[in-house]
Amino acid sequence: MKNFISTSNQNAIKKTDDRDGLRQKGKLMNRRYFIKMGLATAGTVLVSATIPFPVMAKESLLLPYNIANLVGLSNTICNGHDACVVIDPSIFADNIKHVKKDIGPDVKLCIVMKADAYGHGVDLLMEEALRADPAYIGMVANSDIRTAIQVMEKTGMQATILRIATGTFYEMAEAVLNNWPVEEVIGSFDQAKELSRITRWFSEKRGKECVIPIHLNVNTGMARMGFVSAEDIRKTMALPGLQVRGIMTHYANAYDPERGEELTRKQLEIFDTMLARIDLPDDVIVHTANSGATLSFPWTRRGMVRVGGALYGDIPKEMNSDCRYKRVMSSFISSVVWIAEVPPDTPVGYDSVYHTPKGRNSILATIKIGYNNGLPSWAYEKTTHVLIRGKRFPLVGKTSMNMVIIDISNQDLGEKIQLGDEAIIIGRQSNAEITWEELEETTGVTACEIQLAIGRENSRILAKNAKSRQIKTHKSGESKWTEETLSN
Repeated sequence: MKNFISTSNQNAIKKTDDRDGLRQKGKLMNRRYFIKMGLATAGTVLVSATIPFPVMAKESLLLPYNIANLVGLSNTICNGHDACVVIDPSIFADNIKHVKKDIGPDVKLCIVMKADAYGHGVDLLMEEALRADPAYIGMVANSDIRTAIQVMEKTGMQATILRIATGTFYEMAEAVLNNWPVEEVIGSFDQAKELSRITRWFSEKRGKECVIPIHLNVNTGMARMGFVSAEDIRKTMALPGLQVRGIMTHYANAYDPERGEELTRKQLEIFDTMLARIDLPDDVIVHTANSGATLSFPWTRRGMVRVGGALYGDIPKEMNSDCRYKRVMSSFISSVVWIAEVPPDTPVGYDSVYHTPKGRNSILATIKIGYNNGLPSWAYEKTTHVLIRGKRFPLVGKTSMNMVIIDISNQDLGEKIQLGDEAIIIGRQSNAEITWEELEETTGVTACEIQLAIGRENSRILAKNAKSRQIKTHKSGESKWTEETLSN
């Protein structure tokens, strides 16, 4: 089983910190790679409208036969997993094209893929990002950077990574140790001194000068990282081993429909005042705009924009009125694992916060998904629904760690729900749909937070066109294409 560290750098990483290697191995032992019935598979499977069950690449199976052919196995696309999310890299590619068209050829693009590509999986989307030939790929954690480097080594495509949040001493040192193409964001003189100390140490050990490109972050309203003094910026620029490549800030209110423009202009004024106080080389990249500012306020774009949320379709409707930016994570799916008719006034779930109606029996069903999968324990409070057989059913009682209960008493008698039926928490089924906005409303959790949680805690399924004959397997951060004939 491979880890996220390239083979050429494994020995160096091990010498730097053996414990980190152990942590990386631990990350690979993820529950998504095991079926609780003892059938083990590590796979990303193909979603197809014309295929009655998902096809798994032979290489992804630890058994000599396709488990989809086992009698009684559910036809849900999440075969072998409690739940799954559907990811469409082609939509990600389309969204990048839309951004590039919006900003024009004179503005550089930083494609932000922090937090494992906003929960979508760096390994699943990195190739599309590289094909777009961006100025930078924006990341934060070294775990994401390792995965990105692995994809670059495999594909032969290259990109510079901008760490868009200040790294720890260890993170920055690891990037230098491995000669990763990373440029660091610095937000204080103290942080700059740490990075300069790293470059001096490596210069001495290697016998040649080590220089790290940096981007100066100016605090204009976020108060989480960023220079507040022009003098500190000047002192940072004088430190050995650092080369200023860019200067930036970040907007706190670009998504505010009422005061967004006013507050963003105030931040930009503070930023421009700071720029006027320091003497920067002409080739330094000036970048301030996030997704919200990029789409709403063209005057913020400057030399480059850093776009994240919009590329995944996570953007307010007022900024996406023509619906060009579509959701890359289109569905959140599980299945029915228990059905029973219960008497009136039956307590349901932890703390018995819900009881079934007193005047009649109720039919309840359990879906194999819980707060472990990213569904909040309080989702029942504002009547969150799921779709089964194209019909809406309400959650009842608190979400458990691995299960949630729904009331299916009003199911169609001619279309009774069965064990193994697909349950849609987000997405479309037949003519019905549960949107991200609806789940935001009923749970009180933002779509971005939901997306991160469910993307990281569930199996990721690649959506492909029905006629495609390619299957993408996803194992331990490694993706490879295989060819297999699909059954009808």
